[in-house]
Amino acid sequence: MRIDWKAYFAFSKRDRVGAIVLLALILIVIATFFYTPASNTSPVAITTLDQELAKQGIDTTSAIAEPVATVSTEEAGIAGSNPATLFQFDPNTLDAAGFKQLGLPDKTIHTILNYRSKGGHFWKPDDLRKIYGLRQEDADKLIPYIRIAGQRQTFIKSGKEQISYKPKPAAIDINTATVEQWKALPAIGDVLSARIVKFRDKIGGFTSIAQVKQTYGLSDSAFQIIEPYLRLSGVPQQTATVIPQRTIATNKININSASVNQLKSNSHIPEQVAQAIVIYRSQHGNFSSVEDIKKIVFINDEMYKQVAPFLTVE
Repeated sequence: MRIDWKAYFAFSKRDRVGAIVLLALILIVIATFFYTPASNTSPVAITTLDQELAKQGIDTTSAIAEPVATVSTEEAGIAGSNPATLFQFDPNTLDAAGFKQLGLPDKTIHTILNYRSKGGHFWKPDDLRKIYGLRQEDADKLIPYIRIAGQRQTFIKSGKEQISYKPKPAAIDINTATVEQWKALPAIGDVLSARIVKFRDKIGGFTSIAQVKQTYGLSDSAFQIIEPYLRLSGVPQQTATVIPQRTIATNKININSASVNQLKSNSHIPEQVAQAIVIYRSQHGNFSSVEDIKKIVFINDEMYKQVAPFLTVE
């Protein structure tokens, strides 16, 4: 019997198409393997602490070192598109450009500034971890460089613990301080400092330190932080022009008849004081003198001095 070997090696049209497609895929895989360039990781230049300080003319043998290092974003481990420059900073006062220089993304920077504008304060370096969206590895890189004003700081140099101190903020006069002076206080950022000055100008000057607390957006906790640094040396000259004594005398509000809205229409009278006066009057009858409002539990001597010049009884 004769065997037809051609029958074993014959391919149908469908078989031939499949073989061609398979061969093409094999060639593509081989070409991809040989022609894909290997990822190049360029070496990262790191400026050591001593080298950077030497460039700035600082003697690292006698002075306490200020850690500064310039590394790539990849090396620093901070999410961002630009190289990160690590330097000592105070998270309570650093501006957006400074955080950008540290390599933080815009969204995280916005979160930090928003936190500060609402009265948030960083009491210790680890408080940076409370920022929503800040990666743990980013916080680990930044925390060693944090120096909070007025607080004891420690860092390691040449295997030994070094201690440095930042001076406390200077006290300011609430009626003459500039936006920059307000911003230098803990818990006060760009937004709040501008609001305080704007509010002060609107009412013609503060008559008491407690009145600063009426600034929109200034929380009680933030006010308590800055209160030790606030001073009132007197009503500024422009205030006497804006609100002369004769104007105060003719615009005094009768606390025995005024409504809450009438009382708080005077910018020197807080809304809570206006409400308390009306409630107390409805419960105890008319006031016999302006000084009687001191019977209201939360109106202390300082608050009384603030509002009394604008009140009367009839």
